[in-house]
Amino acid sequence: MADQNDPQMTRDDANIHLGFTYLREDLQEMRQDLRELTREMNSRFEDVNRRFDDMAQRMDHRFNRQTATVIALAAAIIAAVRL
Repeated sequence: MADQNDPQMTRDDANIHLGFTYLREDLQEMRQDLRELTREMNSRFEDVNRRFDDMAQRMDHRFNRQTATVIALAAAIIAAVRL
């Protein structure tokens, strides 16, 4: 009975409804593409951060080794001068 009281949808209304339906689908596809792109970028950033962390650890190791070498050389020079 409620259907009889509802006005019939005109062709223009149907076209507008279809247009909004397609627009909604396009927006959903764009949101999905954006989610995938975000996931991919996060993965790449994790790789880059991991590489920087590895490089920082290598640099720290080299610095510590060079510092130890300089201290050992300084101690050897001081010992040789005292003789």
